[in-house]
Amino acid sequence: MADQIAWLNTDQAAKRLGITARTLYRFIDEGQVPAYR
Repeated sequence: MADQIAWLNTDQAAKRLGITARTLYRFIDEGQVPAYR
């Protein structure tokens, strides 16, 4: 059986990465981190 993907919102992802949400948005804009709506 396949594992399910656990989706995170931007604030949750930033907290797990130890960065601010603003930094995460910058990484997304630069194409360094994939993001889906």
